Formats: sequence, C-alpha cells, structure tokens
Amino acid sequence: MKAQGIRHNRHDGFNTLTKLPSSVSKLFTQGAPFPPSKLKVRKHQSKRYALTGVASLLPSVSEYKKLPCPVSENEYLKVYDDALNEAHREKTKLMEKVQEWHPESDPNISGDPYRTLFVGRLNYSVDEVELQKSFIKYGEIESCRIVRDKEGKSRGYGFVQFTDYEDSKQCFRALGVRRGLEIMGRTSIVDIERSRTVKFFKPRRLGGGLGGRGYQKDNLLNKLTGSLARPQDHTRRPVRRQDTYESRGPPQAHARPQISTRPLTSPPSTYHKPVNSSYRSRRDRARNDTNDFTDTLTY
Repeated sequence: MKAQGIRHNRHDGFNTLTKLPSSVSKLFTQGAPFPPSKLKVRKHQSKRYALTGVASLLPSVSEYKKLPCPVSENEYLKVYDDALNEAHREKTKLMEKVQEWHPESDPNISGDPYRTLFVGRLNYSVDEVELQKSFIKYGEIESCRIVRDKEGKSRGYGFVQFTDYEDSKQCFRALGVRRGLEIMGRTSIVDIERSRTVKFFKPRRLGGGLGGRGYQKDNLLNKLTGSLARPQDHTRRPVRRQDTYESRGPPQAHARPQISTRPLTSPPSTYHKPVNSSYRSRRDRARNDTNDFTDTLTY
C-alpha cells in the first residue's frame, strides 16, 4: 500500500502580496484602534472686547495735522540747482554786457575798419613795436594797438591798421585765419575786424567769437555742472593722406548700360512627366478603399 503523498504549496509560509514569511508579515499588519480618551477637553474661550466709537480720537487727529512735518533735504539736487543758477547768472551778465557793448562809439577804437586787421593769440610779452615789425613787410602801417587791461597787462590780442585797403586785403589773403603768423615763438591768428564790419557779431568774451580752446570749454562746463574734471584723452588722430587730383587719375566716363532689343524668352523647362506605374502607396490604397466602401453604402 502506497503512502499518500503530502502536497506542498510553494507559497506556504509566505505572504503572496509582500513575498515575506508569515512571521515577518505579521509585524506590518494593522492593529486594533486605540480606545477613546476619557479626559474632558474644555473649549477654548476667546476674550472679546466691546466695540466702541472713534469719535473721541478725532481731536487728536486734528492736532497731529497741525504739527510741522520734518522734510529731509535732497543734497544731490543742490548740485543741479547751483548749476542752473550759475548758468542763469552767467547768461544774465553776458546779456547786460552785450547791451553795454557799442564798438562804434568806443573812444579807443578809431580808423577805418576795412583797413584794420585783428591779431589774436599773441604772446603776452609782445608790444606795439614788435607787432609793427611783423606786419611792416605787407605794406605801410598807419597804427598798431595792443589791447590791455586796467593794470596795463596785455590781453593777448591787438589791431593793425594799414594805410592802404589793398595792403590789408593782401595781408589777410596771405595769412588768413588758418595759416597765422609766428611772432616771438607763438603762432598768432589774423582776421578782419568783425566788430564793426559784421552785423550781430559778438566777441568771445560776450559769448560769441570764432576761436576758443577745447580745455577752456571743458573747464567752463565743469564749473557750471559742478562735476569733477574728467581725464583728457590726448591720443593723436591718424594722419590723413594728402588726396590730390593727380593721385586720383584721369576722370572715367560713366558708360551707359546697353539695353537689348531682343524679345524676352524663358529658358526651356526641364520637367518630365512621370511614367505611369501600377504601384500605389499605402495612403492611396487606403483612400481608394474608403471611397469604395462609401459608394457601396450609398448604393
């Protein structure tokens, strides 16, 4: 008689979900809930205040409005205000000086203005004798005058009056404003007397003039704006090549474009008609099948 065999399940002793032994899976099972507490919990009672009116505070508000309000001053705005005020004062002074400036009635200015030349940027040690020696080669001179201040110091410019108008004209053409004349190691500029010959002309000290130096303008700008002096860039500009008409060569005539009289024709087309084939793509086959099915339903 054969002994009956005992069937063993391969999952005996293991939890099917966690794949852990039953002795271990019991540790992770949920236990019974905790019993309710028998302690009596007192409800929280919030302290509430009674609502009152604000009419009693209105007098305090009116007194607060009467108090002076301290205002902090913006120090950085003073710089702009001072600059604007300084510029306005300088402009007012210039306008007053322009109204008082009448070169026609000046007793120190005499002679024909069309025979007089202005000489600027003079060396401060140049006198009338040295000025006459520099211009005597251009013609006969009637008078020379160096403008000086109240203390007798030269202001760096003067006037030379020739006897003949043609001499003054030739001198101005020879020297001009840009060429100048070297007097005692300093190049001076020569110009016509514009105060009595040019209408609405003002000298440089009254805000006009044709001269001036760049660093003086920067100093005036820094004075008006109150800003610190910026470092000046003294890099030299590249020397320009002297361009002359000889270096350019003879002028070349501009040729007129030739217009063709032949009719416009398009190039031959390279398109070839595809060869008929029995091959159909998947999209074409699906489209044809759908159309056949729709026709069948309609029929």
